[in-house]
Amino acid sequence: MKLFICVLVLACFAAFVSSTCPTLYKTRSYGNTRFFLNAASNGVCGGRYSNNLRCRYVLVNSTENRRGGSVNLNLRNFQTESCCDYLTINYTSTSYRSSGYRLRGYQSNNLRYTLNTAPRSEVSIYLYTDASVTRRAFFLTGSA
Repeated sequence: MKLFICVLVLACFAAFVSSTCPTLYKTRSYGNTRFFLNAASNGVCGGRYSNNLRCRYVLVNSTENRRGGSVNLNLRNFQTESCCDYLTINYTSTSYRSSGYRLRGYQSNNLRYTLNTAPRSEVSIYLYTDASVTRRAFFLTGSA
């Protein structure tokens, strides 16, 4: 009975998140994973991101990252409400320490990150927005 309730709660949470979160597109070719995320609520370039987002994206999972390596991220047009909306990037570094970035406010027109990851680790992105101000949507692209 407890397992059923837990699964039901997780399914409801996943349904809530997936109905509001922008889609992360992933492709895999020649051993590389490429991804693209347009944070606009309507998927239109130049749109705005939505309020009340609680999104988690796994860019590289443990089966894709068997040997460790690097994940390259590019953020374009990154600007969020500086107090309350943010993007968090979490990963396990080659020294097996949890590492990450929390980005908020106006950062830059084009940010580039190279994450050196430990074997069998994940790279996760969290997008959190509150219920007030939204800004122009940003784009996240990258490869692993």
